[in-house]
Amino acid sequence: MTTYLDFNDLRNEGITHLGNLTGKLWTDYNVHDPGITILEALCYALLDLDYRTKLPAADIFARHPAAAGAGAADDNFYSPAQILACNPLTIVDYRKLLSDIDGVRNAWLEVALDQPDNCLPEGRKPGHLNGLYHVLVELEDGVDQTAVVAAVKDAMREHRNLCEDLADVIVLGKLELGVYAIVELGTEADVAQVYLDMMAALGAFLSPSPHFYTLQELLDKGRPIDAIFAGRPYATSVSHGFLDTDELQQIQLKKEIHLSDMYKALFGVTGITTIRDLQWKPCGSPARAGWKFNIPENSVVDFTVGCCSLQFMRNGKPVPFDPTQYEALLAAGAKKNMFNSLLPNLDLPFPKGNYRPDLGDYYSIQNDFPYAYGISREGVPADAPKARQAWALQLKGFLLFFDQLAGGLPGAAGEYTRAFFDGPRRGIELFFEFSGQWG
Repeated sequence: MTTYLDFNDLRNEGITHLGNLTGKLWTDYNVHDPGITILEALCYALLDLDYRTKLPAADIFARHPAAAGAGAADDNFYSPAQILACNPLTIVDYRKLLSDIDGVRNAWLEVALDQPDNCLPEGRKPGHLNGLYHVLVELEDGVDQTAVVAAVKDAMREHRNLCEDLADVIVLGKLELGVYAIVELGTEADVAQVYLDMMAALGAFLSPSPHFYTLQELLDKGRPIDAIFAGRPYATSVSHGFLDTDELQQIQLKKEIHLSDMYKALFGVTGITTIRDLQWKPCGSPARAGWKFNIPENSVVDFTVGCCSLQFMRNGKPVPFDPTQYEALLAAGAKKNMFNSLLPNLDLPFPKGNYRPDLGDYYSIQNDFPYAYGISREGVPADAPKARQAWALQLKGFLLFFDQLAGGLPGAAGEYTRAFFDGPRRGIELFFEFSGQWG
């Protein structure tokens, strides 16, 4: 709840301060005293300024509904995708960039240590060229390999860092692999749900792929918005979404996989009590035991549901189950979504506020004084003595200092909607205008 200044608290604090400063010279702090009248007028002005500055930010920055280009995303402020996007810098940044290319399932970068530096002086120990990378990509099924590799090269060269380049692009081979196991189910376990959860767990373990999120989904996970956009170029057309850096860093290019890790992944599935005779099941080959499975060089495991051979048991008796009816469902869940516009998935909309036409107006505190002071719009009578007119002008001059301070804030607030406008403008300075006339 917004807390506002209190008039009585301000007035009492002001009188206390005056007493500490002028207690020996000024002892009358009643309402009829002109000094107290000035104090009360200034307290009232502070209340007005306090209210304006505590308006919702969306209201303060709201543009005039009739302004040219009102509601457009490019006529005033920058959106997160515009202001936070930047060129990839780290290897993780480049993995994000390449994984977002249509047709790429996963991507890794390795520092190229096998590229000789032929420019070294004679007699110097041979070395390798710095700044080169081997790019290893796992492609999705059914894509045009030539076109995808060309897109990978274009992306790397377009966004490469100074003195860095790619040595080559290696398309990883796929080793189709399933599992063989006898699974004992719990009494209340649903065999279909257990099977689907097992396939998801095995897929995440044997052949993980980056999971893409919308911007709001990552914000809901507690990721800072600057970290979400770190290393992400400004995407004006299409993207699959955002990658969680922590999740991506855990997807490593494996050289071998262990049976113990697969047991651990499967025992996280609800409904499984025991697993017996867990084995590797390469497609087209019989199942084979072994605590370790070696992956050939420049290859990745392609977990293939159709190569699995599973037998479900409950209380020692076989449970009938046909896995083929779920093949289409599992295949559909593996596809990436493509977003063709920034909003609402890849950027945040501009906050909608209530436009306040009088936000920048300032009404001089001199107009709030009693008429007897002669400093309001009516001024002093024309036939008043010269000394009386001079006193009024002297008071107006004294109050002008406070008017300048109090009037500057609303004047600046009225110009906030133009503060980040990068088109034609009157200048970058913020100004204010007094509404009403000076006496």
